[in-house]
Amino acid sequence: MGGHPQGLTPCEREVALLAASQRTPEIAALLGISPRTVENHISRALAKTGTTTRQSLHTHARNSQTNGG
Repeated sequence: MGGHPQGLTPCEREVALLAASQRTPEIAALLGISPRTVENHISRALAKTGTTTRQSLHTHARNSQTNGG
């Protein structure tokens, strides 16, 4: 969590932006990380944002990106 106590880390945000349109194995292949790492990023991002679905997580990440957050 380091420097991102309120928001998503860059890696969490990158995964979140793909979460609505891609399955875990596809995200892992695109980013060159393991499927388990993708799941960890999604789980932490869901908890941080208070969202419950991958679609709502994607929307939150997209909106925070456009709003400078």
